Amino acid sequence: MCCLGIYLRSCGVPLKALTNKRAPMNVKHIFTIPKQAQWLFNKPELTIKLMKENDTISHKNKPRIIKKLFAKQNIEVEFIK
Repeated sequence: MCCLGIYLRSCGVPLKALTNKRAPMNVKHIFTIPKQAQWLFNKPELTIKLMKENDTISHKNKPRIIKKLFAKQNIEVEFIK
């Protein structure tokens, strides 16, 4: 599960709704997205950037860049080893 799936889980979206979904857009049709996660659909450019960064950046820079992108929505991200 990528950072967006983990975020949606923390917003209350059940794992079953996220299983085998490649993007948040695929979840919207099965589950009502919580209010705090609506930005994923209202700001698709940021959502797509997060998806690309998650899939393409080196492991060393991934946490820093993902934190910065989530911070644009005033969301604090913590990576746990």
